[in-house]
Formats: sequence, structure tokens, C-alpha cells
Amino acid sequence: MRIHVSLITGAALLGALVASPSMAQQPGAPHAGHATADLAGGYSFLRELPQDNGDPRDYQNGWFVSGARQLFTPHLMVVGEVGGNSRANLVKETQRLLGVLGGVRYRITRGARLVTFVQGLVGQERFSEPGFSQSGVAFQPGAGVDMRVAGPLGVRVQMDYRLAHEDDITFKELRIAAGGVVWFGR
Repeated sequence: MRIHVSLITGAALLGALVASPSMAQQPGAPHAGHATADLAGGYSFLRELPQDNGDPRDYQNGWFVSGARQLFTPHLMVVGEVGGNSRANLVKETQRLLGVLGGVRYRITRGARLVTFVQGLVGQERFSEPGFSQSGVAFQPGAGVDMRVAGPLGVRVQMDYRLAHEDDITFKELRIAAGGVVWFGR
């Protein structure tokens, strides 16, 4: 039940971040560096780094959706993100990780075709497999690049390092994400 509430809250946060009547009324196509909001989504790969001397676990099947809105200055944005990754374990059961996170992004460069950024997100990560689940607090610093393709459309590549604390264990996870981005406002 808690995860459904988290998903609904995350979806509402993303909608609130990018929806604004004034954005739809502005003429011209916004570009990467001058946008006041963005919506991105795509594929993600997550590697859970080994505990002690174990092997890493790769979650190859993944997705992410994020939204951001300018906050106070053109460089600072508030961000919401929902993402999931899954893999089959040794007995062919599906293991899933779901993250619902929010935080701030700082746009280092704001060019018309290229934006670089760093961000720090905090929220909840939930691990589940048949017959078992656990949740905990997650902290996810990361960095990325947005590249404009045409008009308000572009591509995003980002890399994150997530620390998730669940049941007195801190999991360390490296995530690479790539997808599309749409910019709003000027």
C-alpha cells in the first residue's frame, strides 16, 4: 500500500513541476539553456555494487521519468524522479527496485544546445521479489548532460550513485540513464 501512495505522490509531483498555464502561452520553442522546466524519460541500467566480497548484481531492465522546474535562479531547479529496474535471480524470479526521489539540480552550463548539470535527490527505494519486500531511505547524487536535437526536444545522458539504507544495510548502486527530454518555457 505504501508504494502505491509513493507512486501517486511521485506522479503528482512530476505533474506539478512541469504543468503551468503560462508555459503553454509563450511563443517560440524553448531550448535547453533557457527552459524553465523539463520532462525526461527513458532507459536505465543499475548495478548494485557487491557487499563484502560478493559479485555485483546487474538490473538491466530499467526506466526513469523525471520532471524539473526552475527555482529562484536560472541555474537552480527542483526535481522529481520515479524509476524502476528489474532482473531475474538464479531461480528465475523477478527482483525489482523502485525509486521515488526528489531534490535539487544545479545547471552548470546553460547553452542553447548543451546543458550540463549536477543534482542531489533523496527519497525512498523499494526492493521486491516474490514473497519478500523491503523499503528504505535513498540518497542519489548524480550528474548529466542534455543535448538539444530540434526545437524543444533533446536527449539526456546521466549517471547517478545511489545509497539506499534498508534494514540496517546500506546498498550502493551505480545507475546510468539515457532518454529523451522536452523543455518548456523561456
